[in-house]
Amino acid sequence: MKEISALKDFSVQKYNACGAFDCADWYINLMFRRLRLSMEPAVPRHELVQAADNLLRNPIIPPRKLKEGDGYMKNVFRSQVRDVTAFDLLSGNWILKTFGDDVAAPEYRDALAVLEKEMYGEAKFDDKSRYAYEKLDVPAWKMMEELGLDTSGEVQMKVDLFASEEKLIDDFRNWIRVTRKSLNIPNRQRRFAKKDFDRWHQNRILAYLDITFFAGIKDWSITNQALGVMLFPDEYDVNLAERIRKVVAPMAREASSPAYLEAMFSQSLEEQEQT
Repeated sequence: MKEISALKDFSVQKYNACGAFDCADWYINLMFRRLRLSMEPAVPRHELVQAADNLLRNPIIPPRKLKEGDGYMKNVFRSQVRDVTAFDLLSGNWILKTFGDDVAAPEYRDALAVLEKEMYGEAKFDDKSRYAYEKLDVPAWKMMEELGLDTSGEVQMKVDLFASEEKLIDDFRNWIRVTRKSLNIPNRQRRFAKKDFDRWHQNRILAYLDITFFAGIKDWSITNQALGVMLFPDEYDVNLAERIRKVVAPMAREASSPAYLEAMFSQSLEEQEQT
């Protein structure tokens, strides 16, 4: 196939270093691929082709020290459970002012005005006030989503510290599962471990991301079978096309997703602190 022969700088052996990657290494390399993909609409095509070419020649991004407060989509910290700050609390009303033109904003704004009258004026407890309370008695993230804001997986909650630690942990676990499901966020239950990194390396997800990106910006069509031969040249007794479709492609998309990247970043900060 002409397209494959044009990938003269590609060698799957160049990705062998992935076998020794730790969490920070995977974050840096996957984040670079994700960032490059997000820049595609804004960057001139010839620059993207050059960048993709360079990465095929030198696919491993060197390690660097990660700093708290950096991140892919938002500021990420070593602890991913933190206090709501006074600024967070006092700036809440700015959302309705800033995004006041959104079609969902008037209902929230009107409901707030009704309840403010109930609190500071004459309390009526009529149908209008009951409707206003029901409108506002929803998770803050739900309103933000309706206003078109991207929470980037970061939401606020209230915790009753008078409860036992055991009860709080059970309640928190249940809240996490329900809220993640509502926001379509993967319910990851454990830290990333060596077995995750080994699977990513064995399935050549970095190489897959590099080839498919290069092919995409060149408008080339590469079959899953051709991809399989490039990534696993020494495997003959496996349906390579099915392995790409069912395993490699979804694994690469998941590992390079914003949710995984931010989780890897925070875990890397934690691991840096321990070394």
